[in-house]
Amino acid sequence: MSTSMTDPDLLKILEKLLKNIIPSSPLEGLRALFEELGWRVEKSSSPQEMIIPAPLNKTICLYSIASAEKAPGIKVFWVDYEREGLPPRTHRRAIHKAVYERVCQDAILCFVSKEGELALTWLKPLAPDDPKATRPRTAISPYMEVRSLTIDLQKPARTTVEQLDKLRSPSYQYREIQTQIDSAFSVEQLTEQFFHDYKAVFDRIQQTLCELQGKDCDKGWAHDYALQLLNRLFFIYFIQRKRFSPENGQKGDYWLGNNPNFLRSFWEAYKKSRQKDRFFSEWLSVLFFEAFNRRFHGGYTHFPEEIKRALQLAPYLNGGLFTRTKLDDKLAQKKLTLPDEIFAYIFDRMPGGSDPGLFERYNFTISESTPYDVEVAVDPEMIGRVYENLVRLEEMEDAEEKAKKDAAKKAKEDAEEKAKKDNKKALEGRRAAGIFYTPRIEIDLMCRLALVDVLSKRLAAVNKANTAVSESGERPQRQQKGTHKDTAAEWRPLLYEWIFAREPHQAESALNTLIQHGLLPEIKKFLTEITICDPACGSGSFLVGMLQVLDQLLEQVEAKLGEPSRPYERRKRIIKDQLYGVDIKEWAVRVAELRLWLFLTIETDLRAAEAQLAPLLPNLHFNLRVGDALVQKVGETLFPIGRTKALLTGKLRNDIMEFRRLKRLYTEGHSTPRSAPITREAVEQQERQLFRHLLKAEMEIVEKALPQRKAAQARLSFSKPDPTQTPSPDKALSSQLEALQDQMDRPDEALLSQLKALQNQLDRLSDKREPLPFVWDIAFAEVFEKGGFDIIIGNPPYVRQERLSEAQKKHLPKVLGHRWPHFFHKRTLSQRSDLYIYFYFVGLGLLNPNGSLCFITSNSWLDVDFGKDLQEFLLRHSHIRFILDNQAKRSFKQADVNTIIALLAPADDRTDWGLNNIARFVMFKVPFEEGLEAKTFQALEAATERQTTERWRITVLSQRTLLEEGLAHDEDEQITAATKPRQSRALLSKTNRYIGNKWGGKYLRAPDIYFTILEKGRVGTKHASPLLVRLGDIAEVRRGFTTGANE
Repeated sequence: MSTSMTDPDLLKILEKLLKNIIPSSPLEGLRALFEELGWRVEKSSSPQEMIIPAPLNKTICLYSIASAEKAPGIKVFWVDYEREGLPPRTHRRAIHKAVYERVCQDAILCFVSKEGELALTWLKPLAPDDPKATRPRTAISPYMEVRSLTIDLQKPARTTVEQLDKLRSPSYQYREIQTQIDSAFSVEQLTEQFFHDYKAVFDRIQQTLCELQGKDCDKGWAHDYALQLLNRLFFIYFIQRKRFSPENGQKGDYWLGNNPNFLRSFWEAYKKSRQKDRFFSEWLSVLFFEAFNRRFHGGYTHFPEEIKRALQLAPYLNGGLFTRTKLDDKLAQKKLTLPDEIFAYIFDRMPGGSDPGLFERYNFTISESTPYDVEVAVDPEMIGRVYENLVRLEEMEDAEEKAKKDAAKKAKEDAEEKAKKDNKKALEGRRAAGIFYTPRIEIDLMCRLALVDVLSKRLAAVNKANTAVSESGERPQRQQKGTHKDTAAEWRPLLYEWIFAREPHQAESALNTLIQHGLLPEIKKFLTEITICDPACGSGSFLVGMLQVLDQLLEQVEAKLGEPSRPYERRKRIIKDQLYGVDIKEWAVRVAELRLWLFLTIETDLRAAEAQLAPLLPNLHFNLRVGDALVQKVGETLFPIGRTKALLTGKLRNDIMEFRRLKRLYTEGHSTPRSAPITREAVEQQERQLFRHLLKAEMEIVEKALPQRKAAQARLSFSKPDPTQTPSPDKALSSQLEALQDQMDRPDEALLSQLKALQNQLDRLSDKREPLPFVWDIAFAEVFEKGGFDIIIGNPPYVRQERLSEAQKKHLPKVLGHRWPHFFHKRTLSQRSDLYIYFYFVGLGLLNPNGSLCFITSNSWLDVDFGKDLQEFLLRHSHIRFILDNQAKRSFKQADVNTIIALLAPADDRTDWGLNNIARFVMFKVPFEEGLEAKTFQALEAATERQTTERWRITVLSQRTLLEEGLAHDEDEQITAATKPRQSRALLSKTNRYIGNKWGGKYLRAPDIYFTILEKGRVGTKHASPLLVRLGDIAEVRRGFTTGANE
């Protein structure tokens, strides 16, 4: 092999060798490919037969292809799968597991489909290896990802060939070759490369749209329109590789013209027509707004016949993605023509000039990766990562621009130093934005924890109801074996066994036990009714994660009950009826919609004729809302959670019912008996009507308050001394009366001002161009009618108090005071609180009484001063089910932030019921992926005291004890049993102020020796006090200086 060849030459050789692989007999082609890559090829070998257990349950043949020159223990095999397509994920994992245990631990497996696709798979350990180790990986471990690199043999994507080229075998040692193979199967590197290319194209499209507008460029519109255009094209690139269901024993056609590369062919057909700058207006617009909406009439003469047929038979998508939006309307109003140059960047060449264009150089897969199965390709999750990184980068650039402007205003000697600091802050864009992308492992763990929690409560409630019926003399609704306690804890071990099952046989065993208890029908009912919300949904990672887990569990339950449903119908029901999200950024909501739609289409097993009968995609505009999850305002009037309930009248209730009806019809894309399908505008009009009635109800309250105020003023005026008469000798009384008069006058002015503001807001709501407010009780009325959400889950933004807006600082205390009036009666949250602290309080207020909140946030609230109010609130009014930390692996490597996962029960601040609960603090010593198993959480649930294992350490404490440890004491009080009788626990909790505790330092990160010393120091003797006392009892402790130097 010549060493003078350039990289493009090498890639062309690989492309040629890939095309020479014959799907029906790929052995020789694969050997030639790996010989070119520098591996030691085995010219001939006998196949090895292997029996693969469930879920495959068949015999396969394994052919040896090659091995690494310097590490013969690393091998390549061809697996003769003997089926038409590539094996699904579950089959790949089962085959890899068998090869790992019986043949070779470091194996690249090759699968070739009859359709001409090659899939290379590699088993990658999730837990990081010791970088100093010199021996190969030897222990069999279940904590591994199956990573797949899929290649179209006849049309290999450029980046896929580049990934394959990384397998060229150098003269390295065993560990280095393993690392090199990890790099070839690195989805992280692919994501970084895709982001770089995507940003280049996105920026160029945005720039072109601004240039078309001239001096009056609307940059916001250009940004949003570029995003919408790429979203639409993304979706088509994903679905063009979908097939319809087989019919009459024949393979189903691809969705778009039976062409897996339809969009590329569409563009090539346009270029042959020799039209100029008409691709969007006369080609794409027809595809978007007519073909995908069942409106293509076929009368266009500029389309070739094969294109006409494809458009005529295109699936009826609906869903809102391919309906005209306000962004499209602005394009028409501006009379702009999108030039072909924009689309050349997507199909032909990158802005830098390299071939091919953005979408043509990547392999697209419609399947979302799971925690243990990863496709090295562009998938919907990668789109979410790219968009979130794009926004962070834009915020960094904005911060840099602002820093330059600020620097220019200052003196030269100050400007340089200021610019350095500001630019440093700008480069920390991730922290500034407060948005961090949660890894799949953490998402999966949190979804399963929350489901176990709410399901156990549901089963406990059913058990209680059935026991009550049984005691009344009537027959129980289900058979019960033995005596069961009426507690949620009774069912958790069994639910962990099922929901955290790694292998099919584990899930099967747990389901059999649930059937024996007669619980499966109730579980199915609850899983189809449960409502989940992410109040800071970003690009929808938690919603997609919950969809994956719910779909998996429901599929298992339905199969066990003999009531299977079509995957498409099951997933569509979950998406439109059970998943909700809110985000303040519109781009995030649009990406979340896109990801849910794409996940739905994975298993759309439809015949070609069915695809045009009803819309395939639900409209999600009213399930995923753009809005402020913390502060709900209509104009300047606050409508915190629960406020609308106080204003409900008969008319308002009827309006809400009508809003819910229209929303449901719109979401499903249905028509009414006498009209066309419900439009988004019709639903929004009904919602506006609701807000108008709410404002009128508020105005009536204010108007009623005015006469009462005037009457009080009249009484006060009547009692005030006449100024024309001789002054009263009681000057003190006169001064008090004057002060009272002033107080009465000011509220009167305030009420009139409030009335005027309400009228202005009422007038503004009549303008359809005015954005609709977001109010929880209205937006998701169908949920709050039942008491709230079952699960609140997510990763709230981490925004320091210095970055909160003035409006947030003004309104957030009022929001918390309204929702939790007893706790915040005479207190306000610390002004140093991070934004995520407010999400805890608001999130707990969104739950129904049997719900569960699961957040991943910064761990700072466990130890710093601004966390004390949240600590006290949880101790008194909630149940801290788990606080999970991990010392082996940080969740956010790039964010420079340490996190914890909190699992909490719903709150009720009317009593201190939380003090009777037990809190569990868990520090994992291994990555979370190794803790995703039933036995781990069964052991954690069973722990009653501090306990340490090789994998985790748990501290178990009563919440009453935690409260007492954080209470303030009198300065002269000596905390010893010998000097002063201890106050009663109840009195302490009511009279002493809670000043916070170091939960993270003491119960998560402290070494075992700390607790040994603490226990010994606490023990007194008959003649002596305990050895340990508070530092404040023997010395003056003062707060240090705040420098503000946080960098």
